[in-house]
Amino acid sequence: MKYIKKPIPIEAIQWDGTNSKEILDFMQGHCPIFSNFGEIIISTLEGKMSAPIGSYIIKGVDNEFYPCRKEIFENSYTKVYEHLVTCEQCNKGFSSTYTSIFYDDLNKKYKYWAVCPYCGVKNEWEA
Repeated sequence: MKYIKKPIPIEAIQWDGTNSKEILDFMQGHCPIFSNFGEIIISTLEGKMSAPIGSYIIKGVDNEFYPCRKEIFENSYTKVYEHLVTCEQCNKGFSSTYTSIFYDDLNKKYKYWAVCPYCGVKNEWEA
């Protein structure tokens, strides 16, 4: 059987070897250990794990933290961009982080779209 990862937004930060304050702020008191070898040691649900420089620290769906190698992270995740949209139908504003992109072959442009949560109308705008 094949499976596909559910589209659940996650929070993450990349460890670059110099941003220990940002890591501590992001992990909100979960107290990682910064080693002398440029690694961070993180207590995870599976035990202690190492995050070398370049790794991402991911905040899981249950507020747990774990490291992910740069290559795996960049092949598994894409950045979510938040768009503020004013609906063309009901004129109400909403924030959309689950936008989809498509290619408008007629106009030769990429466009985003999102459904208004108030009236259900599909709104489109150029990428």
